[in-house]
Amino acid sequence: MRREPLGRRLITCLIVALTIMGLSCIHVSAVLLKLGAKGPLVYQAQDWLYILDYLKVVPDGNFGPVTEGAVKSFQEDTGLEQDGIVGNDTWVKLEQAAQKQINSSYTVKEGDSLEAIAKRFSLAPEELAEYNQLIDLTLVPGQTLALPPRSDISRGGNYLELAPWEEVHCFYKDYGVARIIDVQTGLSFLVQRRGGTKHADAEPLTKQDTAAMKQIYGGKWKWDRRPVIFEYQGRWIAASINGMPHGGERINDNNFAGHFCIHFLGSKLHSSGKQDPVHQATVLKAAAYGR
Repeated sequence: MRREPLGRRLITCLIVALTIMGLSCIHVSAVLLKLGAKGPLVYQAQDWLYILDYLKVVPDGNFGPVTEGAVKSFQEDTGLEQDGIVGNDTWVKLEQAAQKQINSSYTVKEGDSLEAIAKRFSLAPEELAEYNQLIDLTLVPGQTLALPPRSDISRGGNYLELAPWEEVHCFYKDYGVARIIDVQTGLSFLVQRRGGTKHADAEPLTKQDTAAMKQIYGGKWKWDRRPVIFEYQGRWIAASINGMPHGGERINDNNFAGHFCIHFLGSKLHSSGKQDPVHQATVLKAAAYGR
């Protein structure tokens, strides 16, 4: 079943959340990125512009003059005010256009290779070559490659998303059980959310899940951030975790004394209310797994 575009899901989530929880999700609709902005939301906007061939440089999370020019070009082509600012309307149209492009085709850019493009869309190179009936695997800039329908894509059709924390916070509720997949080892374990407002606090569900998590960290609990995939209700979302039990707990028989943190795009520390740059960089590293 085709999923609603991110912008529309955010708005729907906002309305529901405001009704149930008051004002906790109100800032979801306040997207505003302009010259000088930095961070994961800028990276996401740049990634969409890059996919759509408006941005000619690799996304880096810094909103400079080149990004501003790309935004203006996109706005001109889509009938939006050409102010070079990514506000709500531009954000939603960018996401819709990029998802449409992702779901159908990709235009080869200078320096692209079949392997790099396949990795970007979570495909095997031979799968992409076979789908396009390629005999000569040398690609030419401007060449269009058709992408397999999502149901045919590797990993069982799961598309790795770079979803903002505000959206995850709205649908991943307390007591919800999700799977954490470590990008580097492929090991996974189940977790249950126990709270958190600026990021998700979670606990391994069972002793076996705690053992798997500890194995991922080399047998010793550490504060190190690790890139992971957060799997919940059929969605795969880029995330970052730390590996140190701390604070309160709800599950008493899982051999885990406390909880750990799961960070997503734009999430923050509870202690300072600020984004942790290492967590945010690790989220982007996880997202790169599917690109």
